[in-house]
Amino acid sequence: MEFREAVDELQENIQQVRRQHRLQRLRRFLKFFLIGFLIRRDSDKTMAKLTARNNSLTKSIGERIKQREHTIEEQVEEIIHSGTYLTYNKKERSLKTIISFEEDLSYCNKNDVSEHGINEAKRKKLKQQFQTISNYNKKFIEQRKKDYTYLWNKGLLSLDDEQQTAIITDDKHNLVVAAAGSGKTEILTTRIAYLIARNPDHVKPKRILAIAYQRKAKEEIEQRLRDRFNIKNVNVRTFHKLGKDILEQTSREFTRTSIVDGNKKHEVIQKIFDNKIRNEPDFYKLFLQFVKTLHDKETKEKRETKAEALTYARERAYYSINNVRVNSRAEKEILDFFLAYKLNGKPIGVMYEPDVDGFRPDFYLPQYDLFIEHWALNEKGEVPYWFSQSTEEYRKSMDMKKKWFTEHDKMLVETFTHEYDEDDPDKFIELLKKRVIKDTAN
Repeated sequence: MEFREAVDELQENIQQVRRQHRLQRLRRFLKFFLIGFLIRRDSDKTMAKLTARNNSLTKSIGERIKQREHTIEEQVEEIIHSGTYLTYNKKERSLKTIISFEEDLSYCNKNDVSEHGINEAKRKKLKQQFQTISNYNKKFIEQRKKDYTYLWNKGLLSLDDEQQTAIITDDKHNLVVAAAGSGKTEILTTRIAYLIARNPDHVKPKRILAIAYQRKAKEEIEQRLRDRFNIKNVNVRTFHKLGKDILEQTSREFTRTSIVDGNKKHEVIQKIFDNKIRNEPDFYKLFLQFVKTLHDKETKEKRETKAEALTYARERAYYSINNVRVNSRAEKEILDFFLAYKLNGKPIGVMYEPDVDGFRPDFYLPQYDLFIEHWALNEKGEVPYWFSQSTEEYRKSMDMKKKWFTEHDKMLVETFTHEYDEDDPDKFIELLKKRVIKDTAN
């Protein structure tokens, strides 16, 4: 029977005993009547059963309380005299045992099944034991710092308080976060010496594995262990050597060429990249989006005055993925598209602003003898406010170019500023693709 179930039953029995006492008083009042005799007979039997059961429960509860007191005292004594660091798991189990017992004692008080004064004394002792366990590691570390002072001064500099704490702290999992140059290698080396020297739970050198990132760091750890502590048989490896050794212990065939040589790592990465580019369209699309930003020099700084905003709009630069400067974000999207994609399975040759008969069209596709003009006109047919040309001047130049294309029977694909949306450039590119495919198909 669980502890609290026994307490609940004892409490119920106590209530029944009180009811029986009331019946006995009623019996004395009705003793001259037959009903008084009947009540007495049933009451005496019930009282005898309840008294026996109460005595049994009281004894059982008392024994359990003593047993739990004894268990907690043994745990606290074991921790105090262990001479070792108290691990997190063991500490939590011990504290939870104390908390659970204290709650059960409170439950006994609430249900009036034990003496309040005795339980209060027990609860006071439990609080002291709780504090002893909670503060154990702090006191343990402080004492160890004094006991192993000779380890903290082996290097060029003495280890400070935090570094000593990192060395002595000995939970199952220990995380030490430190910046570059803060002495991580020094801490690791001294901790190895501490593990070997500590009592009563010293560690044999051959059971210690120290791992470094680079061979130079690995050799430095070995040298410090030899020179400062005369320790020679600790297993110090690099991550790569450890991985290689683990693989070899699987009894599988393993050759030197199975490990990527430092000089060939770029070749391996290139093969992986090429494979993803060929077989994963989503990866290729993400890669293109990244490449498009490599030469992007546009800033998002706010312009304070209208004059500053006008100057910025006139002078800002956009660069395609091959680092060619273009006049607008839309022209960058157009040039990037032709540089990155193929038409009919073949790369698309594209020229930006070639010199043609005295003027410069925006784009020219030599394989198809096709020109592309991106006209800087909004939905009202007007140029941007920051243009150096007026709308009338721009339209005059535009008509001259279109006349040349017509007279020389050249294919021309046209796009307009109002068709381009920076928030949805793919829509603009789809529009361009349809117009180019339509003209080249004809």
